[in-house]
Amino acid sequence: MRRYFFGAGPSQIFDEVKNDLLKAIVQIENHPLSILEIYHRDPWFTKILESTKEQIAKLLNIGNSHEILFMHGGATLQMSAIPFLFAERAQKMNKKTRGYYLVSGFFGEKALIEAKKFIEVKTLNINDLSWLSSLPFQKQDFFYYVSNETANGFYLPAPSLPSEVPLLADMTSDLFSREINVEPYSIIFASAQKNLGLSGLALVVIKKDLLIEAEKLIIPSPLNYFSHFKENSLINTPNIFAIYGAYLTSKHLLSHFGNLKNIEDLNIKKAALLYEIIDNSSSFYTSPVNVPYRSISNVIFFLPSLELTQVFLKEAEKKGLWGLKGYRLVGGIRASLYNSMPIEGVLALRDFMHLFSKQHAIKT
Repeated sequence: MRRYFFGAGPSQIFDEVKNDLLKAIVQIENHPLSILEIYHRDPWFTKILESTKEQIAKLLNIGNSHEILFMHGGATLQMSAIPFLFAERAQKMNKKTRGYYLVSGFFGEKALIEAKKFIEVKTLNINDLSWLSSLPFQKQDFFYYVSNETANGFYLPAPSLPSEVPLLADMTSDLFSREINVEPYSIIFASAQKNLGLSGLALVVIKKDLLIEAEKLIIPSPLNYFSHFKENSLINTPNIFAIYGAYLTSKHLLSHFGNLKNIEDLNIKKAALLYEIIDNSSSFYTSPVNVPYRSISNVIFFLPSLELTQVFLKEAEKKGLWGLKGYRLVGGIRASLYNSMPIEGVLALRDFMHLFSKQHAIKT
């Protein structure tokens, strides 16, 4: 029986990527060392690092306006690095910055808590976005949002803002899942353990003009984007294994899917299979998210009772469907449909959901 893992992160990894990682643990091809032993300034790894950036740039269609960085600390570090940067940036202007935070779920709230340690923040209401263009932005301010809330299954499309406003986004759980236009963003960041391989690595895409400003600011090196840029993401020994995972994963995405449009089309199809069974279940399954904001990466739904939810999880594992337990502060069921989840796995889950609802509907 094939096992499918729907965990939100670390997530399921492509079989081809896993196989290549396993081989490299024993010995890198045409190299005497294991991937776990290799020096981070070895020419082999230098080539891997540059190739990974090139592949990511091709997937995201990144031009000359942005740079790609690899950093430690996951998305959590970015939640501190960003307000620290803008606080120092504003101070150099003899001003104070204000961060406009559009909060739609758990990780937006987490970022807000961190930002309040450094700057003044304004929390925005997701129920009415029509007024965004009329907000009193100053040049030292910025706008921050989470494009896809992993815990809540809530997707937010890119907001329409004046071009002079720095736009920042945590895209941890949906970067590489759909087409995006990188150009308007000053910073995009994402932890790698969703659609880029392994945990222990954060990808940052940052505008060059912001990097130039960061060079002149007094910021601790681990938080300073310019320091990472200057040292080619090697201010200390990086997570070589995770970067190699990102190399293999981005290479796989290009060779098997070609581009993000093809990936997006497939992901929309996968998510639709589950939302259809939820919406047609006579309220046996319920989605807490309004249709326009439903995530194609993390499908969240609830059953009529906690007891039935526990039965669902146990029965699902017997069918080879793992990692479906909802986030600890949210509950319910969460099916993460990242790029590595084949449509066969989604079909298996859909069929199980259909059968389970038929078997238990009368008892609820």
